This record gives sequence, structure tokens and C-alpha cells, in this order.
Amino acid sequence: MSVRSSCRRDPAAPTALRVRDGLVLAAMLSLAACAAVGTRPLPPRVEVEGVRLAAAPSGDPVVDVRLGVDNPNAFPVSIRSIDATIRIEDVAIAVASLPAPVTLVASGRTMLDVEARPDIAALRQVVERLLRTLRAGYEVAGSAVIQDGMRLDFRRRGDLPIADLLRRLR
Repeated sequence: MSVRSSCRRDPAAPTALRVRDGLVLAAMLSLAACAAVGTRPLPPRVEVEGVRLAAAPSGDPVVDVRLGVDNPNAFPVSIRSIDATIRIEDVAIAVASLPAPVTLVASGRTMLDVEARPDIAALRQVVERLLRTLRAGYEVAGSAVIQDGMRLDFRRRGDLPIADLLRRLR
């Protein structure tokens, strides 16, 4: 003897369950991905505060670049590297690099100094131009890489006092 059920299944019910289960699964995977990745820091802002030509204790010329780095995050962020090309009168004279990683203060400004030893041949070319024009325009352009690999570009142009430049090159 066979018994037939008079209950009919709603054909849309399995589809609705599959959609709902799929949405729940997608939400769980999204939360798991967020937990695995962690909070990505907001990008710090890098500004060139100034450029100064100086002499090393050996008497060799050096270019000091002062950077101000604002960290908008409520936690410290480390900068893994900074590389910047320094140009005077459109001639690349030096490349400055951060000697070691630096940790930025939380929700504040950190001042960084990077130093570069200029290429003497390029510097001679610049001095010849300076003597003709009596001005020294400069540009510092570079990038900083923070702890998660995010790259931050920065650039500044300005003028160096010619008298200061010539006095320091003697």
C-alpha cells in the first residue's frame, strides 16, 4: 500500500533559501576578510619644509631636506623608506634617502631630516648657471613608503638664497 502526501512544496522555497543562504555566506566571508586584512591606515601627508645647502664635517657639500609628516591616524604608523631627488636649476644634483625606518606619532606631526651628498659634476654645472642668472630654483620630488606598502608622493619647488649657496660651496 502506498501513501501519497497531499502536501505540495512551494517551488520558489528552495530558491529563496539558496539566495538567503548565499547572502549570509557572503556577509560572513566579507567580515572574515576584513578581520584578516585589519584596518588600513589613512595616508599620512608629507610636506617639504625646507632645503638647505651645508657642509659636512669633512668639508664636502651636503643637501639637507626637512620633511614634515602628518599622521591622521589615532595610532603610530611607520615609514619604511623615503627617496627624493633634489634638483637645482632643473639639474638633478642628489638623491636623499631615509637611513632607517621611522615611526610617526599618532595624530600628530613628525619632523624628519634627510641628507644627500650631491654629485660634484652636477653641482659645478649648477654653479655655472647660478653665476649667469643669480638665482637658484630648486625642486625636491620623492615618495615615502609606509608600513603597509602604501606609497605617498611629495614635491616642492622654491628658491635658494644665492649668497647662502655660494658661501656654503667655498
